[in-house]
Amino acid sequence: MEAQSIKDGNLDFYDSEVVRKFELTEDIISKAQEIINSDKDTITEFWKDKYIKESVKNWDKFYKRNNINFFLDRHWIDKEFKELISNSTNISDDMNPKVLIEFGCGVGNSLIPLLQISKDLHCIGFDCSSRAISLFEERWNKILANLENNENNEKNSKICPFNCLKDSDKPCTRFRGFVFDIVHSDIPTYICPESFADFGLLIFVLSAIHPKHHQDVITRCSKSLKSGATLLFRDYGRYDMAQLRFAKSSKSKITDNFYVRYDGTFAYYFTIEEIENLFVNAGFKVISNHYCLREVVNRKTQVTMQRVWIQAKFTKI
Repeated sequence: MEAQSIKDGNLDFYDSEVVRKFELTEDIISKAQEIINSDKDTITEFWKDKYIKESVKNWDKFYKRNNINFFLDRHWIDKEFKELISNSTNISDDMNPKVLIEFGCGVGNSLIPLLQISKDLHCIGFDCSSRAISLFEERWNKILANLENNENNEKNSKICPFNCLKDSDKPCTRFRGFVFDIVHSDIPTYICPESFADFGLLIFVLSAIHPKHHQDVITRCSKSLKSGATLLFRDYGRYDMAQLRFAKSSKSKITDNFYVRYDGTFAYYFTIEEIENLFVNAGFKVISNHYCLREVVNRKTQVTMQRVWIQAKFTKI
């Protein structure tokens, strides 16, 4: 990656007291690349193999330790993915509700806000962690129960009578969750038939997977989407502060730009060129693909953190 300045690509984002845009200048990038290049040693093959073999177990441990409290709900998704807002007739009609699939749904930080906003949207989610899926279902069922018990929310709590997610044993709650690891095989048809979903989400998931699997994972995601379906992607970008912290520690590198955290979970840091190639090779067309550069100020400590993410939107050809 050449040392060219990088600017935030989101023209609709406005600075606030605690979050503002910043620019990765050529000088900043050059210094960051020096830090990354200085981290030459990788962890031993024994530990590489161990972390990879135990990756699912480590995510289960993560959710056992953190429950639903680690990640914030992603209320920004409906603003970035306006196609999902069901306040117009083009999102759904009574007989053909739209279906969204999230590849790696965790405990519902993306899907639950969308299910609450878009009352006609049906969602499929899967995750490699059985604990995450259990927590997701428990949380969503509590939300439904609270709505049903609140007479003032009778309209919002109505369960859609047209269950496009077929399951004779369960009522339609507009969400179906499954335990499945997309790293190793195609998505089973009982989770999502091929060319079925209208929308897809891949949010901070690909970075948690070894880069040798990235292309296969994107191709598997593509198979579940209809032609013309839209997929929203967000993940970590090159030169994020966490990557520089990994590089400085010299104890976390598995391969270039790919690291293991203290808890055994992984993090890869992408460029927009890598993301474009992965999706185009899997049969997608690029709608947008840009860096999100955010300086986040911790109000309590006054520490400034420079975060680098990539956000992209694709259409399946």
